[in-house]
Amino acid sequence: MGPASWETGRARAQGQGRDDARDDPQPLPAPGQGQRRPVDRARRDGGRPGCGHDRPLRDASRFNKVDVEGTKWLLKAAHGFGVKHIVYVSIVGIDDNPFPYYQAKRRAERLIEESGIPYTVLRATQFQELVVAVANALTKGPIAPIPKDFRVQPVDIEAVAARLAELAAGEPAGRVRDIGGPQVVSLAYAVDAYASVVDRTRRQVQIPVPGKVGAAFRAGANLLGEHGDEVGESFSHHLVWRLET
Repeated sequence: MGPASWETGRARAQGQGRDDARDDPQPLPAPGQGQRRPVDRARRDGGRPGCGHDRPLRDASRFNKVDVEGTKWLLKAAHGFGVKHIVYVSIVGIDDNPFPYYQAKRRAERLIEESGIPYTVLRATQFQELVVAVANALTKGPIAPIPKDFRVQPVDIEAVAARLAELAAGEPAGRVRDIGGPQVVSLAYAVDAYASVVDRTRRQVQIPVPGKVGAAFRAGANLLGEHGDEVGESFSHHLVWRLET
């Protein structure tokens, strides 16, 4: 990417000229300052080896098979081996959103809660890689169809992993405080910033999403509430330092 494109992508990633992005808690350094974390080119498309974070968007048939039936088998094995602590990562806002994947996650939570095995459940907002995968998919064609008035709060997957490791080393705590990223942005902004960073600018068309699922996302049910903690690097940093290679 050339200097002009880099500056354009960096400016959009920082939310300049947009009112729908929360101020980045840390200013982004200019090219050549600081230290970038080397990444695989696949991350430009939202990929992280072995992560499978975008699978729910690609394969709806796996919702119950993996998250519900898979949890049943996991709990059966846990009982058999005398497991004393289960740590489960879930999603912020699944109580208030009828999106099928979210409801599968909530059913899995209930199975764990009713299992009799001590547990800890951590809910997180959208992984940054998931938002990148969505942006990548929406910008494949000449026009990017954007669900109207949707917002996201991308969270650093490494921060989530660190929190899970901390919880696994501790005592069972039931449902703990939710976590999310430090930056709330509209999906339109996230797609625009991603497209700029990877030199794939597209014309956007806002598409109203009908029904209860659309209403839940427009209401921000997927965002961190007052009972949550902001963790990790911002989506802006993720775009610039992880995707711009």
